[in-house]
Amino acid sequence: MAACSWYFFLMAAFFFPKEKIQEKAAMTRYRVDVLSMPAAAAIEKAYANGDGYEPVIRAAQNQWFINTFIDPQHNPGINQTGFRLLPHAPQNRGARYNAQATDLVTSRFLIAEHGRWPALLYVVLLLLPVSLLASFYKLYPDFTNRINPGYAAVSTGFAILNYLIITALLVILAATGRYIFFGQDLPFGSILSKQSVLFPALLIIAVILCFRHLPLQQYSNRKKLLPAAVVLGGLLLLLFFVQPQYNRDKDFGVAGLSTGMETYTASRIQPLWDDVDTAANSRKWPLYRKDQLFTANLKQLWEAGELNDAPLILQQQLKQYISAAFSQHLDPNRMLFLDLNSGKPELAINENYFHVEAPPHLQQLWRGSVYGDTAYCNISFYHTGDGQSLQYHLSDREAENGITTINGWQFSFTSKAGQTSNSKLLLLNTSDKKLELVREGKTLVVQPGDSLAMNNPSQYIIHDPSGKEDWLVKLEPDAWMKNYYVNGSRFYHYPAGADFIWARNFAESIAADNTGKEKMNRHVYISLDAVLTDSLSRMIRQMVNEDTARNTGAEYAISIADGNGRIWAMPDYIKGMDRPDPNDKASLRQAMNGENGTVPPSVLRKRIGNINLMRLNPGPGSTLKPIVFAAIASRLGLDWNAFSSEGFTEKQEYYGGEKVAPYDFEKNNGRISNVTDYIRYSDNYYHSNLLLLGSYSKQELPSLLLQQFTRERPGAALHWPWFSYKGKDYWLDGFEHWPGYQSGKANFGSDSSFVSAGLQINFGIHTSRAGRGYDHFQTAYDSALFGRGFQRSGFVLPEYALFDQKGTGMHANKPNEVFMASFRGHVKGSSQVMIPPVKMLDAFGKLVSQNRDYQLTLNPFAGEKSFTGFDTDGGVRYNEYQQLMKEGVFTGMRDALYRGTAAKLGGMLKNGSPYFYYAKTGTTGDDEKKTKSKLFTIIISQKDLTEKGFNFRKNRFVVIYFTSQNGPADQKESFQAAVIKMLEQSAVFQRYMAGK
Repeated sequence: MAACSWYFFLMAAFFFPKEKIQEKAAMTRYRVDVLSMPAAAAIEKAYANGDGYEPVIRAAQNQWFINTFIDPQHNPGINQTGFRLLPHAPQNRGARYNAQATDLVTSRFLIAEHGRWPALLYVVLLLLPVSLLASFYKLYPDFTNRINPGYAAVSTGFAILNYLIITALLVILAATGRYIFFGQDLPFGSILSKQSVLFPALLIIAVILCFRHLPLQQYSNRKKLLPAAVVLGGLLLLLFFVQPQYNRDKDFGVAGLSTGMETYTASRIQPLWDDVDTAANSRKWPLYRKDQLFTANLKQLWEAGELNDAPLILQQQLKQYISAAFSQHLDPNRMLFLDLNSGKPELAINENYFHVEAPPHLQQLWRGSVYGDTAYCNISFYHTGDGQSLQYHLSDREAENGITTINGWQFSFTSKAGQTSNSKLLLLNTSDKKLELVREGKTLVVQPGDSLAMNNPSQYIIHDPSGKEDWLVKLEPDAWMKNYYVNGSRFYHYPAGADFIWARNFAESIAADNTGKEKMNRHVYISLDAVLTDSLSRMIRQMVNEDTARNTGAEYAISIADGNGRIWAMPDYIKGMDRPDPNDKASLRQAMNGENGTVPPSVLRKRIGNINLMRLNPGPGSTLKPIVFAAIASRLGLDWNAFSSEGFTEKQEYYGGEKVAPYDFEKNNGRISNVTDYIRYSDNYYHSNLLLLGSYSKQELPSLLLQQFTRERPGAALHWPWFSYKGKDYWLDGFEHWPGYQSGKANFGSDSSFVSAGLQINFGIHTSRAGRGYDHFQTAYDSALFGRGFQRSGFVLPEYALFDQKGTGMHANKPNEVFMASFRGHVKGSSQVMIPPVKMLDAFGKLVSQNRDYQLTLNPFAGEKSFTGFDTDGGVRYNEYQQLMKEGVFTGMRDALYRGTAAKLGGMLKNGSPYFYYAKTGTTGDDEKKTKSKLFTIIISQKDLTEKGFNFRKNRFVVIYFTSQNGPADQKESFQAAVIKMLEQSAVFQRYMAGK
């Protein structure tokens, strides 16, 4: 018998190829990896093992597809009873075919559509015959009599039953992403295989044949039930209390994979292209010749081993780029490609390379809508008899807080005596007949002269006292997304359409978290004002289209927030860009997927993104000066009234005694000797010396001046930088005295520098790169609002704000590279200063309130913030610092508006009647291409910020940030004045300033 077993085993080896077995084992290994680590880490591990990303992506997609059906956050029904059909995703919108139609999907759909309790019942059914038969048969020989003619049949039958049970357990655990075993594609696995039914059926028939002729052998023993109880209990624990940790998002993607590649590409590879693109001998070449030269340079670095420190997956992509043709370099469907849509050629990483859209059942769960502030109410009447329809609009503003509709039914916002902050929506019956309202099956009666508090939003049926027909009454705030849920399917309607695609992105990002009985029907409320946004969108579009100086691609955006941190509006517009209407599903899908199923990220972010949330290109310019000054002044104990600086006119070729590329800091305003004039004239020379001092690590000022600066002019010619302090002149001379110098290298971006500490602690502006690409709103309301949507920002959150002085990838021992990467662009607020307009709102909100607790929020009900004053250090006294802000920064911003860089607009505004205005201009751009970015921020304050006795804690203010990119060097002051006037007349502005 044993010889026969060995014979069949050896013969089987000829029919099972070794390569197939090894391939299957390798696939199982990556399935284990995606269970125990993020997909990005598994891909890096695969490349380290000599494999590519394909097996990891397949395993991760399979795991993700499992989770989309059996994870409670995506399918609450798995914890419930009943039967729910879940549709497959079409091939162009879901996981790959092998994830949808094979690999244990029978058991997966059993759990997804029937729940986890039926899965346990299924196992109980398999355990039942084993438990029952175990009571009637001996499972071991009778060694006393040495005679048991039925032992072979009994053992065979129970072995088959145990095989069925164990296989079922493993299949269920594998189908729910909790276990991986080699050979999980055995029968039971595929819905396309007849073996899924035939093989288990044959096993059951074999069991019957084994037991049919055996006499019953009663052998009762309750302990035989223990193994079944242990198995069932273990399965219960695993199914209900153990959850997979990875690949659980609604959409599939490899988070974090592109971050490391983007960082390396931007710091090490992109400068190679920039050198070719700007060099005197190649700058006028056609693009394909530049690409040939760049590819040749890249190949030299590759062969020399200079790129061995790149991420392994990026090394593979660089190798493919070197060997590919120019047309392939421009192909956005590749992971690494040359992007021509960012204003200049840039090497880009396709973040959507692995993206897979959520399956259909995750797109039809949430039944709620997205509304604005409940201080506004739209009232709709529909008569069930004659079909008459009536519309009314109401707000709690005094002039608009009441309206009389049909039949003497009056709606109004009413507040109690002495209270202006809270008002309720009431229905007052001014007729002579009682009203009967029906809501959710309950009848409410309003007698003549009585009133009833109404919910906003809500729906009622009001019985018409004059006839048999009824009025359908719907009350709702201004809507950003209306969710029409009909016959189990949802349809999102966006009233703003293509003018504000952010509403669509927001609704989609939070929809997956609004599931389950508690959340499915809830509405979401945000602070964005629909009326204000609509008015601003129309004004921007008209201005940009009528301005002939703005060519195709010109961008304009406005963002507004109040002193409570509530974002009121952030409309944007790009001339000539055909943005899709999110209500037109076909055009939206085409805009997002493109002709070949992929759209370059730079195109997609402009097409369906929002400029207010994107990093300013190439930076916020001089609008950042008050922020940088306040950050440094909070840490550096310097007498600012004794500090002065003077600029120069001719370009310089030396900085701090070292040879650098020719530079200047633009307009020379002469000698600037106080903070007010520095802000008023937006002087870059004063700012460069300020930033230089701020780039040193924390130390006492006398020691800094003594050790790093010389009191003697290094030469007869102009030597820069130099400044005066307390009547003495100081020069920087020698690389060894540059900020952060150590062991032959300079580091401007030290985390302990005055500017880094001030920006990070007081303004929340990061000074080093992080793993994520966005900043989230940090209030408790926003955390609950977004849920896990924070992890799938999808053009909803502001991009990561970064003041990057570290010069990652540059040679820190070369003065020219350090100067270019860590200082020059920072003086002008461009290049490595990557901050979106919304983050500028947040920074100015902190500056005006002097409150570190100030946070932007989408909470329409947000009130006054708790107060935590700015953190000061280095001998800076808090009271003196606040006085410096009043007398220096805010006086300078006031003078900039009325006597400085924004004087033209200042002539159109009247200070103190009834509000006070403070402004700061900014300009960045390309002189050769004659395109500029004009940035502008203005603060509208209820109180005078420059008054000596002013209390920062007791003030209402609004911050507006204007962004104009890829356009002319024109602030368009008349347009800005019109926006300010319209804003001050708006209901949301007047409500806030009135204290509501």
